Amino acid sequence: ALFLQSAMDEDFAALSPDGKYVVYHSYESGRDEVFLKQFPNGDGKWQVSQGGGRLPRWDPQGGTLYFVAGTGPAQRSMVAVAVDAREPIPAGGRQTLFDLQGVELDSSGSAGGLSGSVGGYEAEPGGERFVVLRPEGGVIQSSARVVLVQGWRALLQEGRER
Repeated sequence: ALFLQSAMDEDFAALSPDGKYVVYHSYESGRDEVFLKQFPNGDGKWQVSQGGGRLPRWDPQGGTLYFVAGTGPAQRSMVAVAVDAREPIPAGGRQTLFDLQGVELDSSGSAGGLSGSVGGYEAEPGGERFVVLRPEGGVIQSSARVVLVQGWRALLQEGRER
């Protein structure tokens, strides 16, 4: 059975770590926004973003939603919203974490046309650090090169131990 089905574009759906909610992106209001619904019954519906939002994702530990807020490259920022599974949500206020001004996101959500991580970013559990795909100069060139870093998890672990 389909969980989300409407005449509007709905994508970037993600199940919460506890399996109680689905966050997704929709254009139903006439612009990109982020919504939340209970799962699996589909009860309740909450608009998480205000003034534009897309590319939602859960913190791997749960309790926090991240999404890209804003309506264009000059207005983009990463936002966190606290979510309490015991109450109607979102329970917490929106907190702007950092600016994404100038980062171009294509229709697949990748930064500057780069593919890989859906949405062009990943959050470390707890949201202390983020990895955001951002081409040098904000624009990907046809001669752009890709650098493969092997053993990056070990490098991150070493950084935490310092």
